[in-house]
Amino acid sequence: KSNIHRVAEAIYKTYLEGKSIELQAIGGGAVNQAAKSIAIASGKLSTAGWHISVIIGFRDIPDEIKGTISALNFSLIDMHGAHNG
Repeated sequence: KSNIHRVAEAIYKTYLEGKSIELQAIGGGAVNQAAKSIAIASGKLSTAGWHISVIIGFRDIPDEIKGTISALNFSLIDMHGAHNG
């Protein structure tokens, strides 16, 4: 289980560095944690004048036992184009 505040801080710092951000979550609890982390980071970024958008999709992850597992993929993008850091 991830600490949502640590994940949010990592999202925030990564955004400020101008890097692309993607999170993957497998299972309901992980999806909930990812969504909360993104919401916290988004709020912090918006107070600094930046706004992000999230594109959500599915991604197949290889698994030795099940073959593949479906994960939810969260891609965060700058709503105003590329962020220059």
